[in-house]
Amino acid sequence: MIKDTIKSLSLSATLKINEKSKIIENEGKNIIKFGFGQSPFPVPITIVEELILNLLCYIQNNVENSSNFGLPALLFQFLPLIFYQDQ
Repeated sequence: MIKDTIKSLSLSATLKINEKSKIIENEGKNIIKFGFGQSPFPVPITIVEELILNLLCYIQNNVENSSNFGLPALLFQFLPLIFYQDQ
């Protein structure tokens, strides 16, 4: 079932552009690519905080169903430190 779903997915716009540009390059034409990769700028702290809040809510609602999260009390105490270490 999942396999059929995956097979039915189409390429993303980025992959379509990359494939098209390879075809054009193989025809001997020059291509200028604007793929800049990861931003050199830090993620704004308000976004980091929102991500932490959403992750904590998700974990709080799902921690009983999974042992992958460890002890919730420790996780809630240390997770913000992990996110804020680069800020």
